[in-house]
Amino acid sequence: MQEAFGWQDPHLWVFENPAGDFGIPNQELGWGVAEPGITYPRCLRGRRACSPENCGGVWGCEDLLRILAGPADDEHEERLEWLGLYSTDQFDPVTFDLAAVNAAALADLAKAPAKARP
Repeated sequence: MQEAFGWQDPHLWVFENPAGDFGIPNQELGWGVAEPGITYPRCLRGRRACSPENCGGVWGCEDLLRILAGPADDEHEERLEWLGLYSTDQFDPVTFDLAAVNAAALADLAKAPAKARP
């Protein structure tokens, strides 16, 4: 999940679905290693760009988009700098590139998801 969002993986995460709970292997938390012979899913579709890492969740992202949309906002330049951008033209919150997510982010995963032990 971290790779799909283009994040650096500093936070623990768990993906819950009917097949079980999956996350980064961690013996202290009871996460095992990837199951042999299992083909893990690829991203099938998506909508909009992901939120920048550590932007503050849904509310922080909404606030960021509001600030970026208002060049007169006191925090506008600061947020551009935080994102490493020169202008808002470089950030498109609507675009989702399925091929880039699968080819660049998911194809070369160094860590395989692990299923939680019963």
